[in-house]
Amino acid sequence: MNVQRIGGASVSVWWELRRLKEKLGLDCALEKARVVADERKWDDFINAMSCVFAKRKDQPLKLAYDATFNKETGECKLGFYDGNIIQTLKGLMFKGN
Repeated sequence: MNVQRIGGASVSVWWELRRLKEKLGLDCALEKARVVADERKWDDFINAMSCVFAKRKDQPLKLAYDATFNKETGECKLGFYDGNIIQTLKGLMFKGN
């Protein structure tokens, strides 16, 4: 069972990695995280994400979002209640070696 601790490794990153079925052909933290997520090894995934005590900003993988646009006008779509730009998940961002 995956349990996301507050400030810990992102479960959403875990699920995005599980969607990647093909090898990435890289020898880095990204491929290691993909393999352990595919093998359902949560404890190894936490280690691949820089351990339990790493701050979110220091973790090698993050979710990548992009603004949602109106196809007719080209304007960013805004939230009805708060007026913020609506963003959708597009994939993962990787920083590291």
